[in-house]
Amino acid sequence: MKTELRNGAAPWLPPKRNCLGRLSGLELCLVILVLLLLFALSGIINPCDDFYEFACGNYGLNRNLPANKPLRHTISDVQSRLNKQVKSILQMPIIETDSTWDKLAKGYYQKCLDEEELERSGFRAIKEIVDWIGGWPTLQGGSWKEWNHTWEEQLAIVMNKTGVNAVILELAVTHDPSNSSKSVIELDQPKWGVGSRWPYLMGPDDPMIKNYTNLMTLTAIALGTLIEEKLSSAGADPELAKQEMFEAMELELKLVNFSAEDMVRRDPERGNNRYQLWQLKTHFPMIDFNKYIKKVFHDLVDVSPNHTVIMREIEYFTGIQLTCNSEQKYLRIIFNFNKKDLYYFNFVMTGFSPFLPPSAREPFYQFKANQTGMFNSPPPDRWEDCVTLSVIMVDMPVGKLFVEHFFEKERAMAKMTELTTYLKGEFIKQLHILDWMDDGTRRRAVEKAGMIEYKNGFPDVLFNDTWMDKQWGMSIKPKEYLLHLTIRIKLARYIEELLRLDQPLDRTMWYQSPAQVDAYYAPNNNEMIFPAGIMQFPFLTLGVPNYITYGMVGAVIGHEVSHAFDDQGSQYDELGNLNDWWDAETAEKFAEKTRCFARQYGSIKVVEAGIHLNGQLSLGENIADNGGVKTAFNQIPVNITAIKAYKAWRSNTSMNEPALPGFQNFTSEQMFFLAYANAAQ
Repeated sequence: MKTELRNGAAPWLPPKRNCLGRLSGLELCLVILVLLLLFALSGIINPCDDFYEFACGNYGLNRNLPANKPLRHTISDVQSRLNKQVKSILQMPIIETDSTWDKLAKGYYQKCLDEEELERSGFRAIKEIVDWIGGWPTLQGGSWKEWNHTWEEQLAIVMNKTGVNAVILELAVTHDPSNSSKSVIELDQPKWGVGSRWPYLMGPDDPMIKNYTNLMTLTAIALGTLIEEKLSSAGADPELAKQEMFEAMELELKLVNFSAEDMVRRDPERGNNRYQLWQLKTHFPMIDFNKYIKKVFHDLVDVSPNHTVIMREIEYFTGIQLTCNSEQKYLRIIFNFNKKDLYYFNFVMTGFSPFLPPSAREPFYQFKANQTGMFNSPPPDRWEDCVTLSVIMVDMPVGKLFVEHFFEKERAMAKMTELTTYLKGEFIKQLHILDWMDDGTRRRAVEKAGMIEYKNGFPDVLFNDTWMDKQWGMSIKPKEYLLHLTIRIKLARYIEELLRLDQPLDRTMWYQSPAQVDAYYAPNNNEMIFPAGIMQFPFLTLGVPNYITYGMVGAVIGHEVSHAFDDQGSQYDELGNLNDWWDAETAEKFAEKTRCFARQYGSIKVVEAGIHLNGQLSLGENIADNGGVKTAFNQIPVNITAIKAYKAWRSNTSMNEPALPGFQNFTSEQMFFLAYANAAQ
């Protein structure tokens, strides 16, 4: 049945800020929203033939792709706006009445912007860090002094002095998969420098691997040249740098061969391999995990032989112990490998590149151009790099400033409560009518859906001065290098993580800044996080008709809720424990339906690339995109949870929603799908 839009329209109350974050009424937001939908609409396509092309076919025709960006879509547009919003806050002058954490956020960003200071001192800051952890053989050549301890101890030294993890292996203090109220030590394979695993499997002559090796060689030479010029000391010999970076890459190639691929790692039960610390010596006799772990936690937590250690990848650690032993020939290579991964600075900040003098960043720009094929694109604006760094490194202070300046807390949070209430209710209704699920499993599924916690906007502690002072009360030292400040912040967060071992899990904790254009479901907490950064135009625009709101932000919420029952999330119970709560027959029906879904998406061919999608690797996202358990298993390619939630809201209100200008002939349901298509494109 069609829903009439125009009769009895309720008046709109303008929000405090418009969709661009500036003070204004709602009219500007409506104009921009109408233009967004109209300019994307293709009038020559029949929506019954190709709805996506009908709704979004002209999106690319009416937008310019920035020269230094590889793509553009709705999410990237919101991210660009958020970057400018954060920039406008952080570039404000630091005043005496600012809190310590506000001064830290602004000071960090402004120090990052100071290119002249980086040109003067960036090389010195990096050299001091390298010296802290024992030097860099490639830079120092024959003058480098070998350490008198094992490589396991050296990894711990790097972690304890810099907070940098994921060098050869990755240690984390995280939820116990079997008891999410506790924290345990987890050891895992690291992330790889190129990102994907498959280029390594092609060998050292693969173009991406050669490009990566060349980056490390050129960076070592560039740093060596700067050291020679500025400090009058010998730098890296070009031939030695080339040879040693190639050897470091050979080591990484060996390690990657022992690692597991992403598709296999999607199974959380497979990675729940539990040991007590004392048992590791028996299973991995050539790796001194006891010495490594105790050195990492030294003076912080008393780690006993009976502490639980989760080994995510048994085959990886079995394999690397044959390579990363303490034979003399490996020491120099491993040390160079450490420095190479230190350059990637935990693969979060693209290495040292943001801290290098501008004149030494060229190898990183070449690397990016070769990896993306964007050879003539200009380097990113410095302010944008600094915004990204600030959001990552000073996450909560920056998030607090963003919430204060660009987030309408009361109305936005009330709207999100309405949305999540209706979406949760409709999701549970779908669970009640699934004909392939037995009653016992259904009860557990309904219980789990009902216990999902929705964390919207920002954590409450953001406005608790005592908490903020404890976590972020550090001051920037006079003339402190940007890199040294970054490591000091990173080290503080790293120590905070280690101290969580054996402590009751704090389920109120947020692990990302509220100033993020993101949303995600965390299965080990059974919670959905929806940061303030994504709660803005066009996803959440206060005052617009609900068919737009439910189609935009409701679809995103429905997507994340659906992750609770995808191929990974379904293995966790209502408390976030890895627990087989499914009846065996129902579980097999579930598995068969997911296999069908994987086959459906795996049959899609990307004509331009000549390859098919990996339906198994993208299974969780495809289930979530399709909007929930019922949708996924009836093969309906729409977000049915969100549309049903919108209809439920309609049934509980007497308000008729007005049509948008230019869309008077569309029903509310049709407008919902137009909004959904533009949010998802």
